Parts: sequence; C-alpha cells; structure tokens
Amino acid sequence: MLGKANGYQHLWVDATGTPEAGNATLTWLNNQRFYTYRMLLPEGAKIILAESGANDPNFNLRREPVLIQRLSLSSATDATFVSVLEPHGFYDPAGETVTDSKSCIAALRHFRVTDADIVVLELTDGRTVTLAVADEADAAKVHQAVVDGKALGWTGHVGRFDERTAGEARQEVASGQRP
Repeated sequence: MLGKANGYQHLWVDATGTPEAGNATLTWLNNQRFYTYRMLLPEGAKIILAESGANDPNFNLRREPVLIQRLSLSSATDATFVSVLEPHGFYDPAGETVTDSKSCIAALRHFRVTDADIVVLELTDGRTVTLAVADEADAAKVHQAVVDGKALGWTGHVGRFDERTAGEARQEVASGQRP
C-alpha cells in the first residue's frame, strides 16, 4: 500500500527506484507494440511503479498499472518534469519476430529560457528534434531563444525544429507537417 488517504490507499507498490539525474526509461510491450517512456527527472526524484486495487472492500477496482514520478517538497522548491512516450517496434507472435524493440531516442534534454521551455530529443540516427513551448499562448507573438549556441525563432505558442544531421541548420516545421 502506498498511503492511507487521498486515493493512495488503493495502490499496491510493485517497485520503487531513484534513477540518476538525467534520462530514465521504462519500456513495455502492449498489443504487439513496444512503448518507451523516457523521463528527465530532477535531482532526488523517485519513481514508483504501482498497481490499483489495494484495500478495495468491494473488490471492484480494476487492476491498472501506475507510474508515479515524485519529488519531496523538502528536496526542491521549483522542479520541471519532462517526459516523452514513444511507440516503436512490433512483436509478431505468429512469426516469433521482433522489429525495432529499442527506442529511437538517444537522449532527452530540457532548457528553461526567459519565456519558454525548450525540449531537445536526440535521436539514435544523429538527428535532433527541438520543441519550444512559450509561456504565452498568443498565436501572433514572436519568440526567440538560444540553445546550444543556436538561435531559434518561432511564432505562436509552440515551435518545432528538425535537424537532420549534427551540422545542418535547424528549420521550423509548421504544425501538422512531418519532416
């Protein structure tokens, strides 16, 4: 049991861990598809893997998996949790074959600039995808930031920048388009 109140009394703790600061991952298989959940956790954060259904007097709670990312209030006064859920690969039970079971994301990085959060996904093939999310949701507002010595500029609440190779200039991708 995770706690005695506020719904926590209905969670069984399966495992806990304190990953090193940086990228933590959890990969699972569901309906023949692999999923990797990559977390960029603040220093001192804990991960709790749990399952619903504990202390249910009527035994009517469905058993569902739970992932909790937790940071005690005494550890930090300001924290940002950044996570990415990546579906990838396939398992064919008839052919007993697996394709692309490993994540395509090599690293996840986060930067806080004056008026925006910048998330950089470094892919295993050398490409990067950068997402910029401004604090202000005004669709006409122009934003600028410098990340890793490179200038980013976008209009509106969100900007996406794709870099095909390490030396190629970044370009903004309009929402709804794929690189």
